[in-house]
Amino acid sequence: MRILLVANGASIHTARWVGELAAQGHEVALATDVASALAVQQFPLSPLQRGRWNLWFLVRQLRAAIQRFRPELVHAHYVSHYGLLAALARAKPLVVSVWGADVEVFPRRSAVNRQLLRLALGRATAVTATSHHLAEVTRAFLPPGRPCVVVPFGVDTDRFCPPEAAPTGRPLIVCNKHLERDYGVDVLVDALSRLDDVSWHADILGDGSEHPALTAQIASAGLTERVRLSGRVAPARVVERLQAARLAVYPSRRESFGVATLEAQAVGLPVIATRVGGLPEVIEDGVTGWLVAPDDPAALAEAIGRVLADPVGGRAMGTRGRQWVQTRYTWAVALAAMETVYQSTQQ
Repeated sequence: MRILLVANGASIHTARWVGELAAQGHEVALATDVASALAVQQFPLSPLQRGRWNLWFLVRQLRAAIQRFRPELVHAHYVSHYGLLAALARAKPLVVSVWGADVEVFPRRSAVNRQLLRLALGRATAVTATSHHLAEVTRAFLPPGRPCVVVPFGVDTDRFCPPEAAPTGRPLIVCNKHLERDYGVDVLVDALSRLDDVSWHADILGDGSEHPALTAQIASAGLTERVRLSGRVAPARVVERLQAARLAVYPSRRESFGVATLEAQAVGLPVIATRVGGLPEVIEDGVTGWLVAPDDPAALAEAIGRVLADPVGGRAMGTRGRQWVQTRYTWAVALAAMETVYQSTQQ
């Protein structure tokens, strides 16, 4: 099938969809406003300007790309931007995949945004979401009776795999999330300051607007020697740090799916996360990890302490977590689900 993806060319998720679809024999091209090193035919789009004043220029660019590539299907990822462009370009058949903030945050900003969201989703031939939670949020903006199919992101379980030998030395706690308020890294720092066990150290992988405030919070809590803000790191480095860790923690205030959580489980780590959004779907509470209430540093500290105090139990949780990912969240599972959606648009 000839498929034109309309998506962020710099996203690791876009790269994986391109690669997996091409590996299945599909002819894939990419329309994007972000420079991409992906080895597929690409159609550049101009960046959307503040106020959307150049929106119709981008729509014309996308129409030209569709006319040149002549796809059998257009698949737009992230509805509030690429999905809207594809809908306005009257792409048919059109699959639109929502990712999270595009339906959880974008429509809260204005009535106009809510109307644009309904327009984009209403013109789609099929709509997918990465979690049942996100699908439920999306259905509020769909025409009555229109389904939203759950197709999760896949995890590369060959790359995200357990280390050859269990890590030794001080227990390492890892959190790989953007340093933004939604992801609750400040709650993690608060929780770490409450731990009675002082044998651990922590590595927080990611960057964002909260970096200065978190640096000050870590210093104020006297944790500078044990909590490191490593900034944005390469994907290979993320795997290395997860493989060196004892557990991974995700204290999000908002989370539409939880792919980082699944990657940690694929490495064989017990995970601790908050009971918000799509996270309860990707963690078996008490089996592959622990779920706690958001914005509750005391509960988070208790859960971390429980795992640190029981390394044998933690490893058992990690083993079950990898099995959980391998049966439900591999790229083979995700790709098969998406191809079923594609086939439904050809009928």
